[in-house]
Amino acid sequence: MKTTNLMILSGALLMMISCDNSQRDNERKEAKDDLKSFVDSVDRVADDRTGHNWTALDNRYNTLEQRAETAYMNAEDKDLEDLREIKAKYEEAKIEGKKKEVEMTQTSEMHIQRVETWREGRTAAGTADVNTANRNTSDDMDDTVKESIDWLEDNFEKLGNDMRTRYERIRADVRGDDNN
Repeated sequence: MKTTNLMILSGALLMMISCDNSQRDNERKEAKDDLKSFVDSVDRVADDRTGHNWTALDNRYNTLEQRAETAYMNAEDKDLEDLREIKAKYEEAKIEGKKKEVEMTQTSEMHIQRVETWREGRTAAGTADVNTANRNTSDDMDDTVKESIDWLEDNFEKLGNDMRTRYERIRADVRGDDNN
């Protein structure tokens, strides 16, 4: 009887330990997967648009990182290596994202200034010549202005709010001229 009770108690204890380990493994996997998914999305976000709120992204990352670190408390070094790689990828993604954002802003500014300069010149010429308003807008564009307009159209969704507003104003002016 004592042997049977001891075997039953040992079996129950083993099942509890096994369930606890399984639950901890599931928590670790979920925390790591959530962190990895977030880092992957940050890695892609810089290609989608400019004007990211890096503070909000950092706050979200820190929350997920803290959750993962808590889940991996007392874990073996080989298990912690994945977390270290994810952290390194986030830092790299942040640096690359900010770099891409600066490049995109500079390129946007160059193209928008080119179109604004063309627009200002066109408006000044239009006051001197009554027929200018009736002329097709693309007739007086050189290739660089056309290239800038194409680039701005192709990348419109990636532009920051200020650039979008400036370009929309130009588009509206040009459309208004075309309707005259």
